[in-house]
Amino acid sequence: MALNAFVNVWFVPHCEIAQIQLDIYENSMKAGDIDTAAYAIGLHYRFALFSGSQKLSAVAKGMRSAIQEFSKFNAHLLGFGVLDILLIDSLTGDDSKAFSACEGPECQNKDSSIAHANLYVSYFMKAFWSGDYREARKYYGMAEVLPSFQVPPRVQVLNAMFYHGLISFQSFRGGEGEECFEKGKATLEKMKRWEPNCKRTFHSKLLLLEAECESNNLMIFPLKKKN
Repeated sequence: MALNAFVNVWFVPHCEIAQIQLDIYENSMKAGDIDTAAYAIGLHYRFALFSGSQKLSAVAKGMRSAIQEFSKFNAHLLGFGVLDILLIDSLTGDDSKAFSACEGPECQNKDSSIAHANLYVSYFMKAFWSGDYREARKYYGMAEVLPSFQVPPRVQVLNAMFYHGLISFQSFRGGEGEECFEKGKATLEKMKRWEPNCKRTFHSKLLLLEAECESNNLMIFPLKKKN
């Protein structure tokens, strides 16, 4: 389970990992391993979210059901499941009442976990998809300084890095300064290293970042006019 969630995320397409996690969940339930089953079903819906393999409403419904059934067996499910539901709600305008699915007092409202990188990444995603790039950059900066941001590597962090690269190039074109351009190029270099590992995950991301970078390069080094 951990192999597919934290290692194979760099080598296996998200949609395939979602199916693998579902298989782990079903096998764990047959074996009576509730703790593993709880974590696996949560990861199934998380990878379904980031792969786009299921409708957002279906992911939110499935994650809420998993939290209600399994959160008392596995605290990790609470840690990311509620935030995923809140993110989906912010995009769809629905109210899935994510926190009402939790029994533990430590997870009764979003402010109780405000110091965790997961929450800042969730805010970042919401701002990015809403087109508020200035707000997105703020939350990304708050997340990336926390130790939990990159250890272990997670699917939401991987995608956040990509989105931040796009935002950085866009912010440079908006006059935010060369620092944004350099951050975008740093993300582009990461994508070049990752792309050979899993083209289905990284190739399209690499192409988008290259296009953004080239567009910005034309601003810095405009094409010379022919005499």
